[in-house]
Amino acid sequence: MSDLDDRDRVLKAVLSSQSSLLAYAYSMLGDFVAAEDVLQNVFLIVARKYNDFEEGTSIVAWCRPMVRLEVLTYLRKRKREWSLEDHILRDAMDTAFETYPTDDTSCRLDHLRDCLGKLSQRGQALIRLRYEENAGYQEIATALEMKIEAVRKRLFRTKQQLRECVSVRMNEETT
Repeated sequence: MSDLDDRDRVLKAVLSSQSSLLAYAYSMLGDFVAAEDVLQNVFLIVARKYNDFEEGTSIVAWCRPMVRLEVLTYLRKRKREWSLEDHILRDAMDTAFETYPTDDTSCRLDHLRDCLGKLSQRGQALIRLRYEENAGYQEIATALEMKIEAVRKRLFRTKQQLRECVSVRMNEETT
């Protein structure tokens, strides 16, 4: 197979996954036009880096880091501040797209918002400190009077709780 054939094959695979990649970009930006701009840049990157794609792996999983970096570049250019919700949604959407690679993004976002509200006060404080205030583990430990290892474990469990809550709600909708 020629180099040109390899490039065409990878580009076709990316184009066939365009809706999932667009939904992923939109989930982080909340702006459809901006998400399309980001995706166009990703297509250009893929056209240059197609040789890096390993046959037999997921094209969406391969492109997702490119989309994320392009979103961050886009936001930096516009000097947008990330809110607590932006950070949490970004992390949750990464997980959601790995678990449920479909186009029902707005539904997931609604479920995530509901799930955030169901966290304990301590869980909400932990998430707020970590993502809204960009606090490190030591800062969180000091603020919440916890040990650093306890902060790590609690943050992991809280994010896992959010993922599970969204997953249960998504499954409830499909049944």
